[in-house]
Amino acid sequence: MKTIRYGTFETNSSSTHSLIICTDEEYQKWINDEMVLDRDYERIVPMPSDKELKEEDWRYIKYSDYDYRIDMETFDEDYTTKHGDKIHVFGWYGYDG
Repeated sequence: MKTIRYGTFETNSSSTHSLIICTDEEYQKWINDEMVLDRDYERIVPMPSDKELKEEDWRYIKYSDYDYRIDMETFDEDYTTKHGDKIHVFGWYGYDG
């Protein structure tokens, strides 16, 4: 396997995988539509204030649209670290080709 980007696992497969890790605070704000999932950067970000989210705007995903906007299998798990911090891990996977 050839390393293209440091810290990134890449294959020549046509499958797609995404992994997002966020704090419980960010996750709760996403659930309450105070934040959105930015698919470009695969992280939870503040709700864009300069534009209204439209159905065709694929970049930002509200929690209520998460399962419906992604045409792959999804997963969503929460964990408590050994230091007592609660984190959420979620994403999608499947064939994209």
